[in-house]
Amino acid sequence: MKLLVRLTLLFIIIYMIPLRACSFEEKDTLPDLKKKRIVVTAPVNYAHRFAGFIKKEKGIPVVMPAIETVVNPDTEDIDQILDYPAKYDWVVLPSRKAIDSFFKRVEQRNTGNAELDSLQFLAIGKDMDYLAHTYNRNVAFVPDEPSPKGITASLSKIEDIDTQSIVVVAPRVVGLTEPDAIPEFLAGLEAIGMKTEKAEGYITRAIDSSEYNKELALIRQGKIDLIAFTSTAEIESMINMLGGVEYINKNNVACFGPYTAANARKLGVEVEYTGQNFHSFKDFVAGIKKFFHKQDHIEQR
Repeated sequence: MKLLVRLTLLFIIIYMIPLRACSFEEKDTLPDLKKKRIVVTAPVNYAHRFAGFIKKEKGIPVVMPAIETVVNPDTEDIDQILDYPAKYDWVVLPSRKAIDSFFKRVEQRNTGNAELDSLQFLAIGKDMDYLAHTYNRNVAFVPDEPSPKGITASLSKIEDIDTQSIVVVAPRVVGLTEPDAIPEFLAGLEAIGMKTEKAEGYITRAIDSSEYNKELALIRQGKIDLIAFTSTAEIESMINMLGGVEYINKNNVACFGPYTAANARKLGVEVEYTGQNFHSFKDFVAGIKKFFHKQDHIEQR
């Protein structure tokens, strides 16, 4: 009987305590966002999902998309892919709008599945799920890093990649400087020997700033707790709306990932926090929580 009791206690010590410890470590013990006002500048199709995670953490999202993305009415580039699918091995859809612009045109033309079967599709982060759930198309592979650079790195490991062709569905940028993300992506693909093309499937343009007079006044006064940027185009548009980068720098700034942060600094923006798991709004908000927790701790000293 004593032996049985001892064995039972040993079981508890060996198995139950580590489980409780793991569970404690995984639990998010940081305080919530404490009604901090966070400006969300992402396009509408991303902004509300991002704002939802902020609300869950008791923050106050100030949704003011700095840019808008619309399907390009000139469908020539997408039609080229659909007319000659055998010309391409890979189609990269690096944003949700790229996915929609491509497959909306597929639907308009009533293009059959058989015509698309020769194409291998690639997307990034949560957009891979969107592609699968909305259009029933799976990506050919998941890159180790959810970014254009990660896609290039994965493609470079394919033995005969220098014999293959790839087309990237990207925006035509109107009224703003084209960010270097797509040109650098295409250059990276060419560096590994691929034949590359860019298809302008949608348009990115600035939003009319008159919609945000109240919000812009708060930013100019430095009364926003944090501005969260998810792309370089949003930053440039915001600078134009405010009339200068100095107004942005009166507030804390967070960037979704290192690419956006690097370009922000080139534009003169002081970036306080850069997301690391930049495929997820949930992770971005978790990182912002950590930033504020650290900031509050410093202020209390």
